[in-house]
Formats: sequence, structure tokens, C-alpha cells
Amino acid sequence: MRPPLFAALLLFTVSTAAFAQAPVAYRLTFPEPKHRWMQVEVSFADLSADPLELRMSRASPGRYAVHEFAKNVFDVQMTDSAGASLAVTHTAPNQWVVATHPSTVRLTYRVFGDRTDGTYLSLDPAHAHINMPAALLWARGFDLRPVTVRFEPPAGIANGGAALFAAASSWRTPPSQPLGSHIAKARRNQILRRT
Repeated sequence: MRPPLFAALLLFTVSTAAFAQAPVAYRLTFPEPKHRWMQVEVSFADLSADPLELRMSRASPGRYAVHEFAKNVFDVQMTDSAGASLAVTHTAPNQWVVATHPSTVRLTYRVFGDRTDGTYLSLDPAHAHINMPAALLWARGFDLRPVTVRFEPPAGIANGGAALFAAASSWRTPPSQPLGSHIAKARRNQILRRT
């Protein structure tokens, strides 16, 4: 087999395998925006028996100073598909490990955000600026899995605001475009923007 043809076949095989994996599914909700925190739920499926290592980024693309985004993460919990709690160990400031787990798990946590500077998460009743590295925990070794992100509006938001979140309810990022390089912005009565 010729080298270019072999390389193309290998690339097709690897990319097909990546898309065949179960996506990492994020659900972002805003139960109490006046308190400036966001609830994040993440579903991981088709897990191996290896420990699941969860990380929070320490820097953001384009801003390479260390920010330690994990300082704003709290109330980290992991459950199996039936809702039974799993042990989560906070092994480093930006790392959590679930040593024993079934093949499908659900992670929930809250993240505080009150800095509207483009680097951090910022929330209030009328605005959401979500820099993904500052808001989303990710699993080590899952870089090739596709990602879906579903935004749900805060309860009682005006009709225009609800349309913002509906526009982004099925955001899907392929493995070739890491989620960590995205920012989502929403304001009441304006279109949600993803960059």
C-alpha cells in the first residue's frame, strides 16, 4: 500500500472511531443568577474501568497566565445512572478523581462567576459570559470525543431571554475543535453568540 493512501486510511479510521464514541454531554443551568453561580451537569458514557480524572483548566487560550479557575468550583458530586453517589477525591487544586465507577456516570457541580473580563465566568440575572475553560471541568483522555452543550434559561426569564438559550440548546463541538477555545455570551433580548 502506498504511504499517502495508508495515511489517508489511518486518518479516516481514527476520525471515524472518535465520532463513534459517546459524546460528553454538558447541561448548563442558571438556578440562581442573582447569586452569580451556574450549575453544570456532565454525562460520561462508555467509560473504561480506569479511574476517571476530572480537570479544570488553569489558563485560557490567548491568556496564558495561570488563573486557577478551579477556585470557583464547589459542590462537586458524582453519581451513577441510578443516582447513587460515587466517591470523588479532590487530589489537587484543579483535579478530582473517581477511582471506581460504572460505565456511565453523571457529574454535577457549581461554578461561581462575577468577573466580566473575557477570561472568567460572569453571571447575573440579565447576562451570562461563559469562557469555557473557566467554567467546564473536563476528563483527561477524552479529547477525541465529541461534546454537546445544552443551555437552559433561568426560571422566570423574559421571552426574549428564553429565545437566547433555545438558540444554543444543541451546540455540538467535534473533536477537531476543542471546547476549551469557545466563549458563549447571552444578554436579555440579544442573540447568543458563540466564538
